Amino acid sequence: MGKMFIMEITMQIRRNLGICSFAAFAAGILIGNLHSLPPIRLLLPLACALMLFPTFLEINRKRLVDVAARPLPFLISLFFNILMSPLLMYGLTALLPAKSITGLTVGLLIFGMIPAGGMGPAYTGMLAGNVNLSVTISAVSLFLSLGSVPFWSWVLIGKVVPVPIFLIGKYLFLIIILPMLLAALVRHWVIRRHGEATFADMKGFLQNISVMGLLLMLFIIAATNAPFLSHSPHFILEMILPAISFSLLLLIMATLACLAFRLPYGDRVAVTIGATTKNTAIAMALAMTAFSGTEALSIAIAGPLVQLPVMLCYLNVLTCFPGWNKRLSKIGFKRSNHMEALLIGAITVEYSGDGYLLRPELWNEDLARRIAKGVGIVELSEQHWAVINYVREYWEKNKTAPLIRKVCQSTGLRLEQLQGLFPVGLARGACRIAGLPKPDGCV
Repeated sequence: MGKMFIMEITMQIRRNLGICSFAAFAAGILIGNLHSLPPIRLLLPLACALMLFPTFLEINRKRLVDVAARPLPFLISLFFNILMSPLLMYGLTALLPAKSITGLTVGLLIFGMIPAGGMGPAYTGMLAGNVNLSVTISAVSLFLSLGSVPFWSWVLIGKVVPVPIFLIGKYLFLIIILPMLLAALVRHWVIRRHGEATFADMKGFLQNISVMGLLLMLFIIAATNAPFLSHSPHFILEMILPAISFSLLLLIMATLACLAFRLPYGDRVAVTIGATTKNTAIAMALAMTAFSGTEALSIAIAGPLVQLPVMLCYLNVLTCFPGWNKRLSKIGFKRSNHMEALLIGAITVEYSGDGYLLRPELWNEDLARRIAKGVGIVELSEQHWAVINYVREYWEKNKTAPLIRKVCQSTGLRLEQLQGLFPVGLARGACRIAGLPKPDGCV
């Protein structure tokens, strides 16, 4: 009962993440002005672990091999994450007034250097994009940041303040590599000892509660810097314009690059989101450890208070304007459909703008496995197939997708197990893999 209650709360927070992020930041300012809370910084490792560990659980060798077979989308994302983003943010901060507080400017530079936001795969899944590619972009970009962040810190931040290169490298190792290794060990141990179903159950629960880490991090930053925020709010407002410009310019440039290379819809969504979102958790943790801590304020603004609304608007645009979405999709899907026909050895398989089959009668199990990889499920287990087959059979009888409650009742799975098996949701996960047209209502 307690676990279900926590899951329900975190799901509600995810649905209202923008409001909850602002509320956590405002609460931190209020409480920090009433009481001095220095010990609260000790909760930073917990907040960081809650945000990052679930993402690292997604990483496995099969994902990397699958992406390596078609490296172009991945290489485009690396170009933006490793090269373009730091230079773009440096150019935008150069336009700030000379009287701007140095720490806040440095915070924006740190934010621009840390690639691959942890919410990237979730955003990609919401738009029926290539989740497998999105997870790989996040994992490899973060690994490469072990070298790129110290380098850009020396080149760009070194122009503003002395840079603790050794400390940056040390804390990046602690923040990225150790949780990544721990996640790999936990994944191996749980699957070997308890099976894929238990691992999926655990992963789904951790992915849902990861949002609590973000809110805790925002509260800590606001509470520890509350006096400064209260006395110098105009400096914070100066950070908003470069932060908004940064996210919007990356979003536009990444979209244009994907269209220029004629990437299919799923890859285009993964690359655009992977290139635009930055890892707020790692940026804030680095600012609070290797630097003075003031830098985390501008990261909190550029991340949850700016990047998050920009990405939510992007999601709403692609969801609410399907005509525009489909016109863009035709540019990439034409070539992708031809590849599907060659690889499957059948007639051309056509998709809607958001990735659902236009002709459900063409569905087969081989096609299901290919669609599953596109939503981030590298290998379908028996429990996956139980859900997929039930959804398919229900649709063939009723010409509509089943409610989540019916799926749980018929397969014997709990809600959190279902969410672990299909992290992008029943409609975008199981229904797409089962070859259903896009559901009209809520499933």
